[in-house]
Amino acid sequence: MNIGSSTWRVARRAAGVLAAAGVFAVAWCGPARADGLSPGIDAAIDSALDEALGQPDHSHNIDSTDIISTSDGSILAYAGKVSYFSNGTYVTVPFTGEMFITATGMGSGTAATIQWDAAQSFGGEGGATDVSGDPFVTGYLDHGDGTSYHAFRYDTETAQTLDLGALTEDGTSIGLGVSADGGVVVGAATVDGGWQHAFRWTAASGSMVDLGSASGGAHDQSRAMGVSDDGNVVFGASDFQSTIHSGTVSHAFAWTVTGGYQDLGVIGNNNSIAMAATHDGSVIVGGGGNRAFRWTAATGMVDLGAPEGAAGAGSIATDVSDNGMIVVGEYSTSNDFLGSGTSVDNFGYILGADSGAGTMHAFRWTDAAQGGTGMADLRALMITSGVDMSGIDLVTADSISGDGQYISGQMTTAATGTSHTVPYLLQYCDAFVDACTSGVTTPQQQTVSVQELADARAAVSGHLDATAGLLLGSLAPVSGPADAEFFAGAGSITAGAHGRWGDDNVMLLGGVALTQQEYGAVDVTQALVLAGGLRHIWTGGALRPFVEAGGWAAPGIAMTFSRDYGNGATTATGTGSTSGLAASLYARGGVIWAPAAGNELVLAGAYQHNWLRTDAYTESSVGNPFPATFSDGALATDILKLSLAWTTRINESLDLTLTGALGHAFASGQVDGTMAGGGTVATAAQDYTLAEVGARIGYKMNDQLSLNGFGFASTGTSIGTHFTVGGGLSFRF
Repeated sequence: MNIGSSTWRVARRAAGVLAAAGVFAVAWCGPARADGLSPGIDAAIDSALDEALGQPDHSHNIDSTDIISTSDGSILAYAGKVSYFSNGTYVTVPFTGEMFITATGMGSGTAATIQWDAAQSFGGEGGATDVSGDPFVTGYLDHGDGTSYHAFRYDTETAQTLDLGALTEDGTSIGLGVSADGGVVVGAATVDGGWQHAFRWTAASGSMVDLGSASGGAHDQSRAMGVSDDGNVVFGASDFQSTIHSGTVSHAFAWTVTGGYQDLGVIGNNNSIAMAATHDGSVIVGGGGNRAFRWTAATGMVDLGAPEGAAGAGSIATDVSDNGMIVVGEYSTSNDFLGSGTSVDNFGYILGADSGAGTMHAFRWTDAAQGGTGMADLRALMITSGVDMSGIDLVTADSISGDGQYISGQMTTAATGTSHTVPYLLQYCDAFVDACTSGVTTPQQQTVSVQELADARAAVSGHLDATAGLLLGSLAPVSGPADAEFFAGAGSITAGAHGRWGDDNVMLLGGVALTQQEYGAVDVTQALVLAGGLRHIWTGGALRPFVEAGGWAAPGIAMTFSRDYGNGATTATGTGSTSGLAASLYARGGVIWAPAAGNELVLAGAYQHNWLRTDAYTESSVGNPFPATFSDGALATDILKLSLAWTTRINESLDLTLTGALGHAFASGQVDGTMAGGGTVATAAQDYTLAEVGARIGYKMNDQLSLNGFGFASTGTSIGTHFTVGGGLSFRF
């Protein structure tokens, strides 16, 4: 297991076992569920199966026991396996990607980095077991005949899969740990007679080396569970010669090139297993004699105790911070063998993790002698730190970031019930980590929050377009004399001037306005909108066509975006300010029907291309446990719109104009955010349907001056609503 980058192993079910004879076999243990993944990733795998494997008609299952990840404070990656039926044959293939990368849809889009090259390269089945910080991926794959598995190393940057082979010609092997740079892979492989030995593969040698067993007996076994980040220390469980009776015992070990096997011991008289280590391998954690342990050369194997009120709890440590000061894992009062070597199968999964509701809980350990809590229930710690954990149970703590700030695992919520789990990302703050804000969230909640932010960005140009429409005469008759108007409005506070010059043959439209708008997750604190266009109306009778073209721009917009996401049982908000540029080009055409003087009905269609560029910014961390940094980028929308306007003269002094429009916006571009402790979220703005309404009433004071009252509003299926109500003074030339 990789440590400095902190491998996350989800232990909801045993996915496979190694038979006593040493032959690897994958067992389907009931219908696997996708509860470990967000709907976006689930949909992405479905789409990837369609495209990469040519299976348009299939049903798939994600084996959540195989979901693992790296959380090193900046990356949350995942890998595992997906199973599906193809022409009556059950097929299992590995996959990998970044947990937070999804696209279109409110948490139900397409993951951008789903990789199927590993499965396609070998043309067979398998699964992933470990992800390094770069990340490299290791696991096992059918290398040709559908029965023998080989360990592999997959490079996510080059999309290259390397078959690591086996220790014997017909043997099987499985990769269980990979160093940070991918240069060392360790795991277990069968040898002559079907016994199991730990192996160490290096990129430098290009070969797999049999580590044998500590006792050296012909039938004695070993398995490497992981390797330190620097690749120098291998750890796991091996048969050692017993010192109290004839025969062997299975104990946790540390192995180095120069020192070979070192027995880490056991707590009590049971087996033990090493599960994780610091980046340099100086601190190793795991389970021994049904108790979680922490080992160093100076202290030997130390029992980490039990949470308050759970003295008889079985426990196992799953990960440790880079400085060795913080240990995480699981404890259970119902599993008497949780901390023994036999509680972990040969694929690295903790057995009994799905033994029933409320039986397994996450723990965090810090040294009480140095002011820490000892082994403490992680949920209880979160409550003490002020996070509302109502309805939430932290079932496992499977990974901790190198700096100790972030912990990931599986939890149940009021929505999932006690029989389903979802992955979480958590930070708990005390003297053992740098200053931070305690909180717990999920990948799905983060993805949805960025999706809403992408929609908010698309809303900016959509609503500014309505303001620009006012400057281009959207509330005035299409045909008429040249005029100019000064106006101001409230709601979305807006003030400016607009006018038109020329006649029906060639009319110049334009204006300028300063506006402040707020809708949904965005507050446009200041935008200067400049608009201009040209219109031509054909001469004729009551029915006359017209065309128009132009655009608008709003340089130097000041914006504040907010992002709401789940934090425990409540909500946290990330807020950040930035600047940008919005602009649009449009073409419009239609027909004017004027049956009598002072009355006209206008039907028009328009196409426009809007875009918004935003500068990079970072959210404030105040009240925001997982602040995000968003890169600069651009979103664009192509809009098709149909509008209807009616102007009528009520009497010699009053005239009225009513307008309405319906349209659809086709969005493109994405928003990229990097979450603290999480990874990169890339979500695309959604298409939306829009509507605009407006009204103006004019009072003619004399032949040149008129007082006008107006109101207009714009809304959309995912962009919120904005409106302005105001008045103006117009002057006819």
